[in-house]
Amino acid sequence: FRIFFVTVMLALGCDDSSTTDYSTLSLTEAPQGMATDADAEVAGDESLEEESIVETDSAGTLDATETGDTPDTSEPSDPLDTSLPAGDTATEGQDTAVEEEEETDAGVEEEADVDPENGEDTEPPAEPENGDFTPEESGSFVFTSDVVEWQVTPLSTGPIDINTYVPEGEGPFPLLVFAPGFQLAAQNFNWVGQMMASHGYVVLIPTFGDSIFAAIDHADLAMALRSMVDMAVAIDSPLGVAVDSDTIALAGHSRGGKVAILASIQDSRIGAVFAMDPVDTAGGPGAQPSPANPSVTPELMGSLSTPIGIVGAGLGATGFVPCAPPAENYAAYYAETSSPSYQWVLPEAGHNDFAEGLSIFLATACQGGGEQAAVQGFSGTTMIAFLHKHLLGQGGADPWLTGEKIPGSVEVSFK
Repeated sequence: FRIFFVTVMLALGCDDSSTTDYSTLSLTEAPQGMATDADAEVAGDESLEEESIVETDSAGTLDATETGDTPDTSEPSDPLDTSLPAGDTATEGQDTAVEEEEETDAGVEEEADVDPENGEDTEPPAEPENGDFTPEESGSFVFTSDVVEWQVTPLSTGPIDINTYVPEGEGPFPLLVFAPGFQLAAQNFNWVGQMMASHGYVVLIPTFGDSIFAAIDHADLAMALRSMVDMAVAIDSPLGVAVDSDTIALAGHSRGGKVAILASIQDSRIGAVFAMDPVDTAGGPGAQPSPANPSVTPELMGSLSTPIGIVGAGLGATGFVPCAPPAENYAAYYAETSSPSYQWVLPEAGHNDFAEGLSIFLATACQGGGEQAAVQGFSGTTMIAFLHKHLLGQGGADPWLTGEKIPGSVEVSFK
């Protein structure tokens, strides 16, 4: 009955209206705790469990705003507003910090270590610096957005609409393919395309367009994501820009999160995968796992060698008809991951709070938390930081992954 109720509600469809402006909202502040799985394995010793929780000095808040629609060729939109409070300036203290850093570097050069075996001077490894890395803000890339039609293998229903977000320049650029949840469309994740493109990613977001009366098999959806990667990295790619075949990521929400993980298990080219409240559904009412709609967790997760980040909605398993039941939700995926993997749980987030521009039916089909802008802002910021570290191999992202930049209400686990 639960599945039938949800699918009937979802069958009412998505709103075709344009995206809406974000309100400036913050995730609830609370003492922040971070626990590693190694700590969680300690049994029968409450003192050790308490020591595994790392308290931060401050419970950060995350504000999020979006400017709305983006012209086809324009300066990148600003989906996240991280302006400082009145009276502060963004450059305050930077000159002093630069001078101190230069003095420190000079001291390292003057007092070089000596290799005890051969007596030669050695330099200690440089610590990664945050530099100008600010994932909570829009990036500096100008990009164009468009809706194109591609015939994607193995889908036989004809061409599908794909929203594209392409940075200006020759590239090569990293690639992100994002899969919306069941009954959701590319337009519901316009904020993902805008944010990631402003940070220099080519982004593809398909609208699969299936329904409870003509659902696409999950195995076919995973292959469709891989086919989109093939088309994007091809020399004669219809995108018209060079894509770096060594920096490819998949992401998705709900069912889209599941198929993104499944495709990452199948395709060694995928360098990182990011899932927003993934659900391990097997299909429609009464459906059982099958080769066409396999269960991914726990059965297949042991084959995932790709770094994975998972954002969970704390309210997804609640309500009269839970949209993300506990046995199938984010926690079921994370429990089966290997290192490196992360889980960020937003206790007051609803399953569909990750999407924007929903119809009233889709907005109420799952219990919501009322802070969509903050949920989307945190998810985008964290995805940028996660890919910065695990796809691009850059330093300085840890404060947004496991450190002091995380809002205090967010529950963090990592391996």
